[in-house]
Amino acid sequence: MERGKIYVSHSSIMTLMFSVQRVILSWFVLLLTVPTSTTTLAWNINNQNKQSTRKQWLANTVAAAISVVATAPAAFAAPPFAIIAEELGYFPVQNDQGRTVYVAKRVSRESSDQAIQLAKYLNQQGVAVYETYWCPHSARQRELFGKEAWALLKHVECSPQGYQGQPMVCQKEGIDGYPTWKLKANSKKKSELLSGERPLSMLAEASGYSGTFDEALEQNVPPMIGSGSCQLRK
Repeated sequence: MERGKIYVSHSSIMTLMFSVQRVILSWFVLLLTVPTSTTTLAWNINNQNKQSTRKQWLANTVAAAISVVATAPAAFAAPPFAIIAEELGYFPVQNDQGRTVYVAKRVSRESSDQAIQLAKYLNQQGVAVYETYWCPHSARQRELFGKEAWALLKHVECSPQGYQGQPMVCQKEGIDGYPTWKLKANSKKKSELLSGERPLSMLAEASGYSGTFDEALEQNVPPMIGSGSCQLRK
């Protein structure tokens, strides 16, 4: 079962740490541009949580930002959620139970026609992708499909801290890396798990897609980010 202890490649960790620094810097810049009373409020909230973990601190910072934005002039009323989503790839929200969970940022890339057709086929075949909000490889896989195609696919959030997370489902399926594709069994082969982000042409071939998929037609493809999956720490 996932216990919140994860690891990714060294380069991914360094990138994440640098991104957090940028978010923090942006937050302090925001504090300097709003009235003193709201700045004091934000600092008081931060001081009350000195013993919190880094993740809790980030959530507290966002909560403080909401308070600041609520009383800030219109010129400074842009909350830092966009900054957080851009830098970390996800942002915190509250679910119906009042618990803080995390949501991956929206897919920004437009889908090609061939990606949409492939996604429709995968959906019809009952193919599912298991992912997590924090994994950069999951994020890149989403962008490879694009927003229209990705919306057609069945995807399962495996982190208990993720929005609508289903960690028990992922554990039952034997998922230990993200993203992982589960291809349904057919008359020619048994069900199969494909771990790691995959080129769409490879998914087309592995799933038995009868259409054509030309990677050369895909535009604005996000760059590679090292090894193709995020792993749980055992």
